Amino acid sequence: MSRVFGTARGRLHLRDERGQLSLLGLLLALVIIGILLYQYLGPHSVKTSAPGVEDLQTTPGKAIERGHGVECQGNLRSIRAAIEMAREDQGAPPASINDIKVSTADPNFFKCPVGGEDYVYNPQDGTIRCPHPGHEGY
Repeated sequence: MSRVFGTARGRLHLRDERGQLSLLGLLLALVIIGILLYQYLGPHSVKTSAPGVEDLQTTPGKAIERGHGVECQGNLRSIRAAIEMAREDQGAPPASINDIKVSTADPNFFKCPVGGEDYVYNPQDGTIRCPHPGHEGY
């Protein structure tokens, strides 16, 4: 006689007498896996750049956004290196962002990969920054 789901000596068993998983035990395992997947992939409340506003974002979405932030930092680092090389060659920083020579095939290289805003270049002191909220320190 097999038990679908029962207790023996006060303990809960997910297997029948032959050692095989019961149908109810299998369904319970699938429900637990589903709950864990929802916790990992489901929406989470995340503070956005706007004060007092929260955004729902999945865990992989947060990782992708962090990756774009790293890409923005790398773009700015490359542009700053090109500005410094132009400053050494010409004695002054380039007059505009269009005069900066960076070898890239990406047409959006001079834009923030997160928000798509153009980088802000100051030709007087040769500084460049990202205007996207949260990227002030880049």
